[in-house]
Order: sequence, then C-alpha cells, then structure tokens
Amino acid sequence: MSFTDLVTRTPKEFYYLIFGAIALGLISGFTKKFFRNLIKKSKKSKKTSRKIHEKHLKKLDKVYGTYSITKVDRMTGQEFELFVEKLFRVLEKDKISKTEFTPPTGDQGCDLIIHYRDGHRLGIQCKRYASKVNNKAVQNIVASKAIYGLTLMMVFANNYYTPGAQEAARANRVELVDRNHIIKMINRHNEILTTLHAKS
Repeated sequence: MSFTDLVTRTPKEFYYLIFGAIALGLISGFTKKFFRNLIKKSKKSKKTSRKIHEKHLKKLDKVYGTYSITKVDRMTGQEFELFVEKLFRVLEKDKISKTEFTPPTGDQGCDLIIHYRDGHRLGIQCKRYASKVNNKAVQNIVASKAIYGLTLMMVFANNYYTPGAQEAARANRVELVDRNHIIKMINRHNEILTTLHAKS
C-alpha cells in the first residue's frame, strides 16, 4: 500500500488503519514478552528442580552413608530411583550428558532416562521388590520406548527376575539388572567415592 493510497482514504478508513496498526504492534509486543517470560520461567523451573534433586540426593547420602544391598532393600521406591540415578552419575559420568526423571504419576512405564553423549537414550524402569520381578516390568519399559524416544531399555531391580521376565527381556532387547549386578555396582560406586575422598 502506497502513501497516496493512505491519504486518499476516508477519515474513517484512515483511523481504522492507524488503530489496526497500533493494535497489531501491541499484540506483537505482548506476544514476544509472553514467550520470553515463558522461556525464563521454564529455565528457572529446571534450575529449581535440579536444586531440589541435589538436596534429595544429599539427604539420601546422609541417611544411608556408604551404600550396601541391605540398605537398598530398606529404601522407598522414590529413594531407590534416586539411588539408581546416582549410581549411573558416578559410574558412567564421562559418558552421560544428563539424567532425567519422568513425572511421578503417569510415567508410562519409565522412571528414569539417561542421556548419553553419543546420542543414545537409556530408559530405566526401577523396581525395589521384596519378591521376584515378573514380565510386567519388561512390558512397561517396552511400552515407553516410542513415547520417550528410547534407544536402550533396562529394568533395574534389587531382586531377581522370573523366567517369564527373562524371556520377555530377550525378545525385546531389554537389559535386566538384578541383585547380583547391583551389588557389583555398589562396590564399584563405593570404591570410586573412597578414592575421590582420599585425593581431596
């Protein structure tokens, strides 16, 4: 639209154009500000969430001290998830870019996601059970594969697995970490931390 077109408009049309332009500018400015604030809140929320997470981990360390399988058996489900994440952060710290917990409710069968630097995403279903873990745990993590874009899947339990769970895991390429594996991981975790404390 040229300047000539503008000046030849009736006053009413001209005012509509002016008010329209002002309204558009205001809406555009408001939208930009809204999305900027939304991004800031999201970043702040993530930082707050990470601080809370670290606080929970410190509390876990304070309560259990040096870890053992006996202490793991006494953990709550949430504590066990924190513990599993801590194991990975200590044992595979050079390979991991970040860790991520799924929502406490509606997690779609996956409790924890480990993001590796090579692009792999490991989804973990954590099971702190007093009895053997059945194939439902395997089915749950398999169901979450597409939802979370997982490239690797694992069930992590403080107990052992039923034959049905083992068969389902083989068929779906799900890695099963049982009580024996956890004991080895705990020992390695404790060794690493003892070495780090000795150096500091």
